[in-house]
Amino acid sequence: MLAIPGILACPITLVPLLARGVVILRGERKSPSARAKGCAFLLGAALLGVYAWGLTYIVGAVVESEDGGTGSSPSPPCRTGEQWQVENVTGHSVSYLPLRFECHVDKGASYSTTVPEYVNPALLGCAVLTFASATAALCLPRTRPEERHAPA
Repeated sequence: MLAIPGILACPITLVPLLARGVVILRGERKSPSARAKGCAFLLGAALLGVYAWGLTYIVGAVVESEDGGTGSSPSPPCRTGEQWQVENVTGHSVSYLPLRFECHVDKGASYSTTVPEYVNPALLGCAVLTFASATAALCLPRTRPEERHAPA
């Protein structure tokens, strides 16, 4: 259940990332490096938000599957598969990167459930764009073009 502190920590981290990105982009210093840095902060906030969104699905599925009691086998999140899959469920596992709740069936096969299909590709896209923006912020000039060529 380490995912619950992760869900709680996301908003605490998300708000400062958003605020910092907006402050940088709205600031007077609009060098190419500052713009890329502001974009990196905003994309980092988007990455964190998408991860928190997918994590809520995982936590919900884990809580529902560990509830126990009558009708707890197969695990309720595993009942969304095909009929032959549901009848042959042997267990489940959770992966936090990529976000996945997998239901295991006989003969070593498994199928994913609960996490929407768009979450993991969105995570990958946000991660790549965040990395590219952060790299650009380090490589681009830190002054505006008119400041670079000002007479001394």
